[in-house]
Parts: sequence; structure tokens; C-alpha cells
Amino acid sequence: MNKGIAKANGEYINFMNSGDVYASERILQDVFTNNHGGDVLYGDWIKVYSTKEERMSFPVDKLHTEFTRRNICQQAMFYKTYLLMQKGFDLSISVWADYARNVELALSGIQYEYLPYVICKYDMNGISASESTLEERKLDRKRIDLLYPQWTLPLLAELDEYRNRRCVQYTLEIVDGKSKFLSFMTKVYLKLMHILCVLIN
Repeated sequence: MNKGIAKANGEYINFMNSGDVYASERILQDVFTNNHGGDVLYGDWIKVYSTKEERMSFPVDKLHTEFTRRNICQQAMFYKTYLLMQKGFDLSISVWADYARNVELALSGIQYEYLPYVICKYDMNGISASESTLEERKLDRKRIDLLYPQWTLPLLAELDEYRNRRCVQYTLEIVDGKSKFLSFMTKVYLKLMHILCVLIN
């Protein structure tokens, strides 16, 4: 990727891997017919499995919180060239170098702009999505957490608000007053289960 960045001379850079394709022949024309203010443009993408296809989206209004769970498909993104000229991808992060760079850019305050288009079709049989790289992806995630610990703050804020959910309130209303120990253990259990659900999603 960094070798391609060094040779780029356009306003935006997009990366398209072997096996991945643009969603249509017109998509670049559709995207760049209008001027855009975003430093990073991105749209929807379609995951292509052997037996089905699945459209994916990434909410720009919850950008930081969403990044604690998952990445934007790189093939559905257009980076301002100057951003990647300033600093490319950390290739010591073997599979998720784009994830790390996206987190870094989001934390720096650059503008992500959502485009209402399906940009690409993403081959789910590729290396970055395969079971063979699962352990590498886990190590990459740990490295990203260590490099950018502040990116988890929106996740922590969300956990602090978990009691606002009606199902949690209802459960606590049932056990409150029954037993202090039961109430305490229920609160601990609910919070742990919420943390687990957030992390696996």
C-alpha cells in the first residue's frame, strides 16, 4: 500500500484488492460528480460470500463508538492523498494496518464524509477475512488498543449509560430490596454481559 501511495498524484486514493470490485462501472463518476469536503470519503459495501451477499454500512454520526467494534471496508474508502503522503500505513500491523490508520485519523479530528452509495463488493474469501489470519487479527487489535488507548473512551461512556436501557432497569427493580448481595451480584453480572456483547459485536 505504501508503495502505491508514493506514486499517487490524484486528490483521493482508493485501494482495491485482488478479488474485490467496484459495485458498478459508474460508481467513481457518481462519487466525484460533486465536490466533497471530507478528508476521508466512504460509502456502503457488499460482503460477498460463497452463498450470499450482505450489504454493510457504517454510521458517520457514531463514528468513534463504531470504530471500537469494527472497521470500515478499505475498498469502500477514498482518502485525501495528502493524509497518506504525510504518513502511510504501519505495516508492522500485519492484517489490520488500515484499521489502525483509520482509528488514528478519526482521533486526530479529520472529517469523515459518508456517501449514500454502494462503493464496492468485498470478497469474504480474502486474506483479511479468512480464518487463517484470525490470530494475527487478534494480535493486531491488541496493538491498536495499546497504540491508541483513548479510542476506547466512547465505549466506556456507552457502558456508563447502560442502566438507561429499560430491560436493565426492569431487572434491577425486581432484585432491589430482595437482598443486597443478590442486587450487587445482578448488577455485576449485567455489566459484564453488556461488556461482552459490545466487544463481540
